[in-house]
Amino acid sequence: MKSDSKLYRFFLGERGTRGLPTVAILIVLVPFLAFGFFFSNNKRENLANNPVSTRVAIEEIYSVGNSWYIDYHLNIDGISYKGSGKLLKGLSVGDTIGVVYQKDNPANNMTVYDYYDHSDDKWAIIIILLATVLGIYRWSKVGKTNNTLEVPQDGNAKCQIYRTSKHYIFLTVYYSIASKPIYFLSHECIDSEFEKTMVDCLETSVKGKYRAMKPSELIKAMKQQSWRQLYLNSTMCLVEYSSQEYLGGKLSIEVGKRRKDGRGFDWDSNRSRSFDTKKTDWRQTIGIIRNILEPTINETDR
Repeated sequence: MKSDSKLYRFFLGERGTRGLPTVAILIVLVPFLAFGFFFSNNKRENLANNPVSTRVAIEEIYSVGNSWYIDYHLNIDGISYKGSGKLLKGLSVGDTIGVVYQKDNPANNMTVYDYYDHSDDKWAIIIILLATVLGIYRWSKVGKTNNTLEVPQDGNAKCQIYRTSKHYIFLTVYYSIASKPIYFLSHECIDSEFEKTMVDCLETSVKGKYRAMKPSELIKAMKQQSWRQLYLNSTMCLVEYSSQEYLGGKLSIEVGKRRKDGRGFDWDSNRSRSFDTKKTDWRQTIGIIRNILEPTINETDR
């Protein structure tokens, strides 16, 4: 299942977040199902300790979704007790069915069929296990992606990001030279998509294979008419992740300042940023990077 699909986000949330989906699975759904399973088994166990059998007439037949059920009443010592159960094929209102009730508590009753049928218990166990596994999987998934990059010790991972009028362009930077793979994302992408693309780009820059490309080949791979057109119609920043043994992880953002002659970018030291990844959440840096890449009114005069 793709991490940007609606079904994935419904059950597991967006990549890099510990949001409602995890809470719903671990705190709401699992205890609810576990309680229902316990209640159902407790009811059956109490019946088994002191059972009495009788027959009653079906009073009503109704459906819930695609399942059909019956209602009935049994009279014990002049007191009427209501009961319900699954409808068996071939039965109709007025037919009699076998019912088991607890002698010292007739309110605890069920049809003979439901008493001996444990299929609901099996499904409850399966759903509880599935919900638990989904919750644990989501937690471990977050733990691996939150502020964690698989970069060799003392390695520097680099990624150059352009924002054109149409989309973001991510360039993999090997040492100081950009090459493939090149990634494209729309401006409307969610932060988790932006993060995943950037992380993939950073990791590839230290673990992938560099392919030498001429400037003319690179600009063509970036789907741009020329370097000058790119410089005049985009914003740019360089993201660098440094993995150091004693200092820990450090994320730096160098911001491009367009030259007045339109022939490239210089680095704007006043807008550069640096973060300690042990103290700063990835989600904060993604928002900062996207804001840095937003074009300003006086873009050409920066």
